[in-house]
Amino acid sequence: QATAYHILYGTPGGDEIELLAVEVAQGRYQPGDLINITLYLRASAPIRRDYPLFVQLLGQEDLVVGNVTTHPGWGRLPTSLWQPGRIYADRYQVPVWDNVSNRSPLMAKVFVGFVDPASRLPLPIRTTDGLPIGRVFVGALAVVAKQPLDPSLFYLRPSDANFSEKIRLIGYEYPASAQLGNERQIAVTLLWEAAASPGQDYTAFVHLGDQQGTQVSGFDQPPAEGRFPTSYWQTGDRSLSRFLIDIPSTLAAGSYELWAGLYADPVGLERLPVTSTTHTIQDQRVLLGIFVLQ
Repeated sequence: QATAYHILYGTPGGDEIELLAVEVAQGRYQPGDLINITLYLRASAPIRRDYPLFVQLLGQEDLVVGNVTTHPGWGRLPTSLWQPGRIYADRYQVPVWDNVSNRSPLMAKVFVGFVDPASRLPLPIRTTDGLPIGRVFVGALAVVAKQPLDPSLFYLRPSDANFSEKIRLIGYEYPASAQLGNERQIAVTLLWEAAASPGQDYTAFVHLGDQQGTQVSGFDQPPAEGRFPTSYWQTGDRSLSRFLIDIPSTLAAGSYELWAGLYADPVGLERLPVTSTTHTIQDQRVLLGIFVLQ
């Protein structure tokens, strides 16, 4: 099933290439797999030059995890030979590279561009209304590392926290203490596992609180640090993530509590219910333990 986009590459008055739609074969892919991607292209007027194109798979922080760079039709349909008004179905098989982390599955974004052969820079992109666009992602797909995550390598403390039979916290770690004034952050590691397919995007949190229950610091982020939204998780998927908790410079020496949980609403008021036989539970969050600032 192709998805319509209709965006323009090039500059007004110069050569222009239309991307009308893109079809991305969905599925779960591993390094070495080939992903079928079809571009539906058109020119409304004759194109004077031959423009190479690229189809990239981008991961977190724009890490390229797959790429094809060629001329349309693998060189058989150079843009200077296009017939105005004709739609070209341009099919590619994009390989998945082996630089995919096993910290979690990855939702790779599909990015399509054309290159100016003179400057070797990507052609500018804009909407049909003339609005410039920095980049356009024309699809997304799941990529999973070949080597599964081995929790034993991280020496995590076990956990049985179960959030609504959807997501489990199966391991965690944090420093027991820090010297006052020497440390600026606490690194808390959490290992999540899908107990089912959540079907919704959740955000995880780790909060630092004092003995009176007042939150003094914290950090919220998706369980996979943005690599793989929970709405795409399948049963058994695992995600290892780090939460960097700032230590305020005004914080006094003493014992503080580390709490963790999940929520779906944007402001974090509706937390996912949690059960556990080993953790203290309060306000739909689990107590990871005590952190001492000395």
